Amino acid sequence: MLTACQTTDIREIPMKIAGGETVKVKAGPRGPKPAEDARIKITGAAILIAPPDEIGDTPSLLWSFSLQAKTRDEITRITVENVFPTDPAAILVDDSTPRLRDGMWINQWNNGDPMGMQNGWLQQKGLAPFVFRFTIHFKDGTQSVLHQLATFGDNDKRFFLNAARQASERYIIKGGK
Repeated sequence: MLTACQTTDIREIPMKIAGGETVKVKAGPRGPKPAEDARIKITGAAILIAPPDEIGDTPSLLWSFSLQAKTRDEITRITVENVFPTDPAAILVDDSTPRLRDGMWINQWNNGDPMGMQNGWLQQKGLAPFVFRFTIHFKDGTQSVLHQLATFGDNDKRFFLNAARQASERYIIKGGK
């Protein structure tokens, strides 16, 4: 699954994504490297745990996505899809009126209860790789399509599960359900 072509400290890893296409994603000694082209640099594909009182009665796993525009070209739409391990691709974000602040765009997707079935990967042993396809549409009719790798090891998963448990406990202590 994660075999690589070696070049200095950065590896290009071929990944078969939704629909059978193979794309190359980049990783270094400390993990995934940002996908980028002449106009866009992906700056984030990460998870956060939101406490129960912010979204609902249970903690929520949020996918957080961000990018930096390298040019002043007007962006008219941004979509983010989970293309690995998901097949078919799943649209997580479809922002038809993106607002950039100082050239930076940030958005989130609520993936529900970290302990829920949709997040069962958090409780499985071993590396959990994901590939997200960012499609950025520009006013001139062109687009950038970038594939960003995100990986989570056992220590990462334990950290997020513990954060979710602690958030639940604090919510119950404060009088939540």
